[in-house]
Amino acid sequence: MATCGAGIFHLARPEGRIRSTPPVSLKEKIIPGRLTDVTIAPKGNEYLIRFTDEVGARFELVATFEQLDDLAEDIDRQLDADEDREADWRDAI
Repeated sequence: MATCGAGIFHLARPEGRIRSTPPVSLKEKIIPGRLTDVTIAPKGNEYLIRFTDEVGARFELVATFEQLDDLAEDIDRQLDADEDREADWRDAI
């Protein structure tokens, strides 16, 4: 299942293959950049997802249809929860 939390995306299914461009050493401290672009393109029976940050660094994932569906559901849940919290905050004023 794809999970989102604290602004970090994880593919929990082992069939998702991860490739970063350029290669990142696991010993390096990773400082997240601001997302500027996301593209999703079919690749055979799977999909290539490319994230680009503000300095042009790219991170690519290959995901199945089911993983993309899980991701979309997680994004919807997160946005709905944020919307509900904002509405509750406005109602409290």
